Amino acid sequence: MKKKFFNIYILIIIIIFSIILTGLLYTKYIIKENGDNIIFLENFTVNDEKNDFGEQKIVIDENNFFKCETIISKKMFNKIDGDALLIVSRIRGSWHKVYFNNKLIGMIGDDKYERVNLWNNVYKFVISEKLIENENSLVFYTYSEYKIGHGNIPIFISDTRIGTEIFYLLRTIYSNLYIFFLSILLAMSSMEIMMFIITKMNNKIVFLFPVSIFIISIYILDYIVVPHPFLSDLLFKKIVLSLLYISSIVMSIALSKLYKSKIILNIAKIIGICVIIMFILSSNLIELSYYSTRLNLVLLLSVISWIIVSFRNYRLYKKTQDYMICFSGLLLLGPSIHDTFSLLLFDGKLMRLGVYGIVFYSVAILLITLINYIDYQNLIYSEKKIIEVEKERLKKALILDELTGLYNHRHFYEAFSNRIKVKNENIDIIFIDIDKFRPINDLVGYEIGDEIIKGISNEILNVVKDKEAVYRFGGEEFVIIYNNIIGNITSNDIAEQIRRKIIANEELQNLSGYLPLTLSIGIASYPKDSIDPKLVVSKAEKAMIFAKLNGRNKVSIYDSNIELQLEDDSQTNYRNQVLIKSIYNLASAIDLKDTYTGYHSAEVSRFAMMIADELKLSDEKKYAIRLGGLLHDIGKLSISDTIIRKKGKLTDEEYSIIKEHPKTGSDITCKIVDNNDIIACVRSHHERYDGAGYPDGLKGEEIPIVARITCVADSYHAMISKRSYREGMSKEKALFELENNKDTQFDSKIVDVFISVMKDI
Repeated sequence: MKKKFFNIYILIIIIIFSIILTGLLYTKYIIKENGDNIIFLENFTVNDEKNDFGEQKIVIDENNFFKCETIISKKMFNKIDGDALLIVSRIRGSWHKVYFNNKLIGMIGDDKYERVNLWNNVYKFVISEKLIENENSLVFYTYSEYKIGHGNIPIFISDTRIGTEIFYLLRTIYSNLYIFFLSILLAMSSMEIMMFIITKMNNKIVFLFPVSIFIISIYILDYIVVPHPFLSDLLFKKIVLSLLYISSIVMSIALSKLYKSKIILNIAKIIGICVIIMFILSSNLIELSYYSTRLNLVLLLSVISWIIVSFRNYRLYKKTQDYMICFSGLLLLGPSIHDTFSLLLFDGKLMRLGVYGIVFYSVAILLITLINYIDYQNLIYSEKKIIEVEKERLKKALILDELTGLYNHRHFYEAFSNRIKVKNENIDIIFIDIDKFRPINDLVGYEIGDEIIKGISNEILNVVKDKEAVYRFGGEEFVIIYNNIIGNITSNDIAEQIRRKIIANEELQNLSGYLPLTLSIGIASYPKDSIDPKLVVSKAEKAMIFAKLNGRNKVSIYDSNIELQLEDDSQTNYRNQVLIKSIYNLASAIDLKDTYTGYHSAEVSRFAMMIADELKLSDEKKYAIRLGGLLHDIGKLSISDTIIRKKGKLTDEEYSIIKEHPKTGSDITCKIVDNNDIIACVRSHHERYDGAGYPDGLKGEEIPIVARITCVADSYHAMISKRSYREGMSKEKALFELENNKDTQFDSKIVDVFISVMKDI
């Protein structure tokens, strides 16, 4: 193993440490800068006795219910304008009910369903300005079987802007970061274990390394909120803590064999015996904490033995692997000592650092494993017989893509070069990429993803009608070689036909889940844009990227300004992508309100895009209609599920609540986007063409065209969807209803366009 790999490890550690430290320092900076606008809550009574409400263990035979109260004067609220935000981080207990002036303002956890590790998260509660009195009572009704109180960050109240910013910073540090660590370590260790199994690498010592990391990564669940565990809190904690010690045992076995050390193995045996004793004798969380804290001292001794033995071996043989094991052991030891003595002496009030030590150590072990695997693969591929087998495999896969039957990436360049040399044609390269295909794959699975790729390849062939011209260029990328002098159909016409067919293909759209299936397409020409085949493809790809970054579901033709615009608009485009991703997530949340309508928001967005395409609206309008369709029912998030899912007829009062959702939705949307057309889709999609709609009673052309389009798309999908109180209409009957209500409820021009589009499907 070369020393450069150790340098890579150090770089990774520096990056992780910098991110963590920056987050902590920035959080402290925000709190300090806004200290004058923050109310820190420190004086509490617990069950009517004075208490700082800091993290503290309860007495085993004590009542498990606690009333934790503090009084806040109205004068303290003078520094806050409007509603206030209560921020609570790392609060111990099984569940909490939070009351302000005897009014329930929220809960942490649930008094009916068990949840684990609620303490290691951050929570926020809105305190309405109307609730504030001259003397105000804030009460936590807490149930706990182990500890109560908050950690090193005090409970505080601030205005909503400051509080929200601090809330998300703290949640990233105390919750999201641990989820990220868990996901990365699980993914990497699983991948390495699978690599060993698949390639049958015969090195049992190194194989134990990722196994150990896989086990210890599950232990990180002890830092993560588990909403609905299948086990009791006590049994869950026992299992998770046991995994920490089992991981150390597995690593000790590997290192004892690697360094031929009996000391490491003997300490591992002691840990194994202690784990069994802890598991059997712990009858509650307090006892479990007592045993695990003492067992951690033995674990520290085990880590110290790793460090000593690996360092001794490094001094003898100067192997970088030994130095990495020693160094990562030190990084694990320091935070572990901090946590152990924090639990022994301070009841764990100090910030937990052990997980960071685990991450630093795990990165080193996974890197060592990966390097050993790479070395092994290099050895295998140096053998002549393996090379011959690989050559034979490559010959079979030389031309055709196995999944789609299309010609592949390699054959594309040969065919392109041959057409240039032999026929000297003017050629357009159409570069096609499936939008948001990775999230679609994650949502529906890779088998369905493969079906989508095959379906799209078939649609492309149906348009191009020449299998020799279509290639699968990459995972979700296709390329078409098109002679731009054939007939009167341009490459742009071909691309637009393909793009529209995918939007209109109901079978493919159903396969993709709630994410609308669309294509971004770029076009470049030979020899106009370049005489180098690879440069032509590169420029077509850049045109595709330009289409993707400007809202997706578009066709862009390359010109010299595209690259400049890509550079100039990179930050804006990035924000747009983040916005689109967030809106897709919101759309799925909206649709979960009513299980009968399915992917209603996504379907409304799709039908609205089809209308916009047919009307040849501007790209800006299409972009707004796409996002407005996804968000049009966002106001329903504020309506009770009992009303949304009611099976019978709504009362007048319930219907009046429903009618408020466009206005509520527009108020929410204003805070998400700065686009009047998107907001108009949300606010005005229930306006009627004859002026009898709501919320503003707009009439005719007063209603923005984007809202009139969304109205037709929304009404159509609502009619064909199954509801709790009726079956969905047929396509024909729904179109008849649209036709029958032209110029009363709907704009006749838009209805005519939609009916025309739907009849072609």
